[in-house]
Amino acid sequence: MNKTAKSVIQFAVFLALGFGIVWYIFHNMTDEQIAQCKNALLNANPLLIAVAFFLGLIAHFIRALRWQIIMEPIGYKPTITNTYAATLIGYIANLAFPKLGEVTRCGVLTKYENIPFEKSFGTVIAERLFDTLCWLLIVAITVLIEFNRLYAYFKATVLDWAINKFNAAGSIKWLIIAALLLGAAIGFVVIKKIISKNNKIKSFVDGLTSGLTAIITLKRKGLFLLYTTLLWTTYLSAQYVGLLCVHETAHLSILAALSCIAFGTLGFVLPTQGGLGGYHVIIPQVLKLYNIPEGIGLASAWVNWGIGQIAILIGGFLSFIILPIINKNKKNEQHI
Repeated sequence: MNKTAKSVIQFAVFLALGFGIVWYIFHNMTDEQIAQCKNALLNANPLLIAVAFFLGLIAHFIRALRWQIIMEPIGYKPTITNTYAATLIGYIANLAFPKLGEVTRCGVLTKYENIPFEKSFGTVIAERLFDTLCWLLIVAITVLIEFNRLYAYFKATVLDWAINKFNAAGSIKWLIIAALLLGAAIGFVVIKKIISKNNKIKSFVDGLTSGLTAIITLKRKGLFLLYTTLLWTTYLSAQYVGLLCVHETAHLSILAALSCIAFGTLGFVLPTQGGLGGYHVIIPQVLKLYNIPEGIGLASAWVNWGIGQIAILIGGFLSFIILPIINKNKKNEQHI
């Protein structure tokens, strides 16, 4: 199978997975819930949608500014125009093939800024790792603030069910626990051996080490932390404005937006285009914590998800058009 055919099949599989999940969601909803979702979408506030749209673009711009700083220790300082455009194009690549965005945005800077791919890629991986740590911190803060609400929901939906199942199973539960522990131990050993023998993984680890070194040796650590704070604050603001867009969720506090950021991010882990399906499963469940009906919760998920994807599509396609023009003018100025 050639590379093009393989890419087409991957694209189709990921897209089918996303639409399959969406179909499953609607298939299991009642007519009343579907009507709630439809009405909420039709009555969404267009002005606030525009505000959330621009907040999304601002967040990507802040990410580009921060990426610029990360590349300073390795000896490069690309223009903010190229860095911002590369970031947006990377997000578009993720819409086609999940996880391709990191590779694509580094490729753009290699083309227009002559930055070696492996060096910029190391900074991107380190950036992602740092953001993962930030996300885990946000999850921890959310759990602490909303502990009672989260525990009540978890107990009603998971804990009580699990206890009943284990009690019904009797002593077999200990066999299940032992099997899980044994499986975890075997899995750890197997993964460790794979990592030790796989050159690609070793290269990935080397690139990650390089990127982490770049963050550790930053000259402007304060500015890096400021941009990181602004980035996540803008994400939270966009999420909150997205809740305000839907009339039925407009009364919710910033804590509901915080919960959506903390747990909704898991929806983008699924290998589908832009988190299609995964995000739409999680957000209605999160909003149930705040007594929002599932149909309304799904509408809110579509609004927030749709705003983000449209911002990426418009910004990314404009970047495709503008980048060659800007860099052509720059080359002409250098020849003069």
